[in-house]
Amino acid sequence: MKRHFLKLIIGLFLLPAALLGQQTIDLTSYSGFVTARDLQSDIVQHPLARQAMLKNEKPGVFKNVTYQLADNVRVLSPEQKSQLQLKGDGILDRSALTSFNPDPEAIYVDRSGGFAFQALAVDDNDMMILKPGLSKIFTEFNIPPQEVNLTLANTSESNEDVATTSQQVADKYFIDFEFKNYKIVLDSSGKSGAFITLNGNIKLTNPAIEASYSKNNGYNLTFKAKQTLDLTADATIQLKKEVKVPIWGSKAEIPDLGKCEIGLFAVVSTEGLISLHAEIQQGLSLQLGVKGGTFYYVPTSFKNNSGYDFSYAMDTELRLNAKIFTGFLCTAGMKVYGMSLIDVKVSTGIEATGKIEDNLISADAGIRANAQWKMLGKKKTLFDWYCSIIKFDKPNYAGYKMMIHEACAYGDFIAGQVWRAQGLDTLPYKGNVKILVKKASGGSPQIFNTSSDETGVFVVTDVPLKKGDKVAIQMPGVQNVSPYMDVSIPFKEIRLYHADYYAGVAEGSVAARKSEWYRMATAANSETNANSTNRVALNPGVANRTGVNRDVVRPTSKALENFEKFMQNLVQYSGPVTFETMETKRVQPMTRVKTGRNTGTQVKPPKVKVNRGNIKPVAGNFSVQNLDFAPEQKVRATVNIEGFILRSEWVETEGLVFSAIELEDLDFQGSHNSSSLSAGNSFVMVTPLRGMKTPTGNIRVLKGVNYSESLPANETTTLSEFPDAGNAVVWFDKTVALQPVSGKEGVAVGETGPWNVSWSLSPVSADRFACNRPFELVSYTYKEKTLGYEYIMERCKGGSAADIRNALEGMRSMEMQQKLQSLDIKKLDGRIVAPKVQGQFH
Repeated sequence: MKRHFLKLIIGLFLLPAALLGQQTIDLTSYSGFVTARDLQSDIVQHPLARQAMLKNEKPGVFKNVTYQLADNVRVLSPEQKSQLQLKGDGILDRSALTSFNPDPEAIYVDRSGGFAFQALAVDDNDMMILKPGLSKIFTEFNIPPQEVNLTLANTSESNEDVATTSQQVADKYFIDFEFKNYKIVLDSSGKSGAFITLNGNIKLTNPAIEASYSKNNGYNLTFKAKQTLDLTADATIQLKKEVKVPIWGSKAEIPDLGKCEIGLFAVVSTEGLISLHAEIQQGLSLQLGVKGGTFYYVPTSFKNNSGYDFSYAMDTELRLNAKIFTGFLCTAGMKVYGMSLIDVKVSTGIEATGKIEDNLISADAGIRANAQWKMLGKKKTLFDWYCSIIKFDKPNYAGYKMMIHEACAYGDFIAGQVWRAQGLDTLPYKGNVKILVKKASGGSPQIFNTSSDETGVFVVTDVPLKKGDKVAIQMPGVQNVSPYMDVSIPFKEIRLYHADYYAGVAEGSVAARKSEWYRMATAANSETNANSTNRVALNPGVANRTGVNRDVVRPTSKALENFEKFMQNLVQYSGPVTFETMETKRVQPMTRVKTGRNTGTQVKPPKVKVNRGNIKPVAGNFSVQNLDFAPEQKVRATVNIEGFILRSEWVETEGLVFSAIELEDLDFQGSHNSSSLSAGNSFVMVTPLRGMKTPTGNIRVLKGVNYSESLPANETTTLSEFPDAGNAVVWFDKTVALQPVSGKEGVAVGETGPWNVSWSLSPVSADRFACNRPFELVSYTYKEKTLGYEYIMERCKGGSAADIRNALEGMRSMEMQQKLQSLDIKKLDGRIVAPKVQGQFH
């Protein structure tokens, strides 16, 4: 998080120095500073890649990439690169520059695409070495749409304890990762000896990257693969820990510019006491990605480009008073000259939760699939889907002969199994069975007669069940009934990914469950009540999965058969949902109660409003349209299923994106007693994050500098937004109408047109750091809420490179004025390299 914050600070801190130093560059578009890691060589071929190439495997490489470098961009020679020595991140040692004196107006790029930089002198000893944004490096840049197939020849990282092989069979390319008693140590201190052991293999089929990126015509990054997993996991753990172990890394080169990277990791997270033995078989056809528009190289919108097909089976023995996740994480990212443009990741694996209370063991184990994308320095959820595979509540004692498998309030059915004793063994019981239902409202138990089949299984349908009801089994001729069990629903949780106030949409998921009992109840009810309306018929167990891209990786007939079988037993929620909203502003205190003593300050509870909709799941997720949200709100989703209430976490609304203020044709002129600055145009972009409706209305843009040296009173401006700026020169302060951008759906721009400003201070030496404080404001009103951003730099504490670096690394390097007193600084992530997410930042 700190790294993204630095991107904002660095441009603001150095801009005045650049201007007064007779440099005509605008540093507000810089993305940070060069680190020692950026300078490390990245050209050593991995042994696995070398072995694969000896087998005539070809690495996947991006093709037909076109670009035009700006006039001031120069290619760094090996000799020049060898002289780049850092005293610390962002601080270049001038004494090591024996034959190379970086031009402060030039941008230097590494041939390998590892990094780009621009250097500005601070004093005789040091220079600041900065990362320019793409708009400063390129005049044009285009990666045309293409699919790059990955092989072991693309390997950049591997785990030597995991056997990794590849094989080509017809049109299928396989990469196999084999685990033999592979231990993931969860306690590096060794005090607890906690670890999990994996045996088996993971296989990737036809892994590929589909990607494109351009200045103004959009972006796409999608990872495609079919993954099969056949593993056994054993663990006995008692601690809270998360461990991520690298398994395989690969990269596809973007010649001369950068690379796309894929990483596969084993992930284990635990909390509590766990004893687990799990045999897992998983098939996953995955398309993980995002796409959207771009404007001046930055994303203007976000569209989920993901689809997935699961088949999953599990056999577990677990005793747990805790929670565990064990699975695998896949990451994908695109970098150009060391700058991260897009990052996506997906994790899949088993998640188990459970508890032991009194005489009852409760457990739930299933598959968790989570995918995220990082935009504007903030994580965006693509999907977070859970499917329960094994769920049980059973008495914790031996010799139990009657089992309630599921008492479902969603489907209004009860499924169970009975055995009868025969010597030391048990045999399935076939015959009459009574089911007792004790209602939460009280009264005598209701009795339902049924019969079990030759396997001892019975299913009773059309039983109206609600939360708090309990069920039990009574066998003929047996005086005692089985212990009463609570009824349940087949859904564990509801997740809300985002609530968009501009598009009026909320997206999330309700955890699904694999349930053969639900399918049996549906079939039984259809046979006996073909013409009736009942709960099972109203809530079909298999939801329509239209919209899933089945062409991700063409599955084999066996894999397709497994997937269809898996889906036949899958229950997904379809029904009403409510979205509660409340304001995020700080609540004003009420008047103190006059009781003769100090009772403290009472605070009004936040006012909650409700939107309503209906969930129709697609691929396990939902998208509800036509909702009424506003900026500066928090939203949570709630479903009430027969008294069982599932609530999501609160999420903040989002919707509009604001870019940084771009300056075109910036020109600085200076003499011995005055300076002037002009530009052909300045503009700010406003675009919806998900919707397509183009923003309209007026937007205010303001930019200037508060100087450390005194200026005549007639040259300064007093600003109510920045009362601490007492020596300010305003470059421009205009309220302009937003105009749609031709050919860019949803994108609007507010332009200032040409402007110029002059002041009486003379230029200073380029080797002298001028401690001036820039400020900037973008303000737009939507639904009576002021959106945008504003900032002013705090007073400088020194002028050396170390002082500057320390200020850049400090998370409180800005003093927020007036409306920004309660600013969450996380919302400023990505200010320089990407548009800003909406918000007045209260």
